[in-house]
Amino acid sequence: AISNAEYSDDTPTGSGSSIDLTSDANGNVFVSDGAAALNIASGINEVSVSFWQKNSSTPSTSSFWADPGRALQAHVPWSNGNIYWDTAGCCNGGTQRINADANDFGQDWTEWNHYVFIKSEDYKEIWINGELFLDGENTGPLPTNINKLWIGAGGNGGNSLRGKMDDFAVFASTLDEDQILSIYEGGTDLYPAKRDISALDVEEEPPFSVPLLIDFAGDGANSAGASPAPWVSINNLVQDQSFDLGSGVSITALDDGFNPNNPAQPGEGATYDGISVPQEARNDYLFKIADAAGTSARMRIDGLPAGEYHVTVFEGRTTDVSQFAKIWSGDDEPATQNTGDFAKGSASVRVSVAEGQSLWYKHLEDGSGGVSGMIINAAPEIVNISVVRNADGTVTVTFDGTLQTAPTVNGPWSDVDGNSPLTIPSSDAAAFGRAKK
Repeated sequence: AISNAEYSDDTPTGSGSSIDLTSDANGNVFVSDGAAALNIASGINEVSVSFWQKNSSTPSTSSFWADPGRALQAHVPWSNGNIYWDTAGCCNGGTQRINADANDFGQDWTEWNHYVFIKSEDYKEIWINGELFLDGENTGPLPTNINKLWIGAGGNGGNSLRGKMDDFAVFASTLDEDQILSIYEGGTDLYPAKRDISALDVEEEPPFSVPLLIDFAGDGANSAGASPAPWVSINNLVQDQSFDLGSGVSITALDDGFNPNNPAQPGEGATYDGISVPQEARNDYLFKIADAAGTSARMRIDGLPAGEYHVTVFEGRTTDVSQFAKIWSGDDEPATQNTGDFAKGSASVRVSVAEGQSLWYKHLEDGSGGVSGMIINAAPEIVNISVVRNADGTVTVTFDGTLQTAPTVNGPWSDVDGNSPLTIPSSDAAAFGRAKK
């Protein structure tokens, strides 16, 4: 399926159509049902990926990505002008990755260029416009459980190419120099019969709706498993690489990356901000990779429609002493933490997001634990509550909606049976109260 992209009559051959991904950071061609065919190549540990590409700019993007675990991936180029060819994960130079600076190889990124990425057992090559650009050795075998492929983007459809692509093809074989030159010079004998591109399923992503439910850690290494839909599970966050949350919304780690961990699991679900949170989300968490107390790292969420949001973060680890963060929008970063301590529980912050603004989460690392998940929901209507201490020692609470009480500022919250105004003995007063419609 094609998402957030369009067809273009600008092609390397002057005929047919290319895919234009220039205008959206989450544009991609997603292959799900047919991606398992790539395991034919995995079975013999040989693959050749051929395509034409024309960049309008060169930020840090991916040209293709197969899951699980970055089975096949290429940056063409990364923002530093290097081309990277990853297989069976990232980023070991002996088993998974070859890369080199391509700025001086002679191609113009903004023109059509032909690329071929080859893995032939332990040997790898990268070809540009019919010439060998780079070769090397990577001993890690191709995974045999490939189940997803994104063309023109990175994992989950984010980090999209800023440009156009055409004639993307994967061969379960090692293309030789003559075959590569044939494709570069316009030959089509190696391709299957062309299909009518009008038959492709061109779909628009559904509009954004709340709640957006994020499980940090997913089913990556040292994780406790992905949460069921509609939760979006994130295995890890690589610094400066966006992750597609769907409906035009993405999340990007800045300052550092985040890796998963899963000690001291609660082993049960919970309810936060009225949302049922599965144990898979609570049983693990993401921590800042440089796990040093006193450091911090941000997550930026882009693409949210303007509105009032209730942002809830939570941590399931049962042995963590404390966990604090900052949550804000635009340029309004608070001077100090504004979540309160959400270790072993949750915290919610009301945030107003204007059109085009980003939502920010800043992780304040204390060397232990991390953040298990995030709930982005519509902010509840603001309601009024007042408390008066009477001369006879009772307390009168006047409130809109339903009165709720809790032993801590982060809950758990329980409804109080009674209408406003409600007078109670001071001995029955709870530590914290709120009104909720």
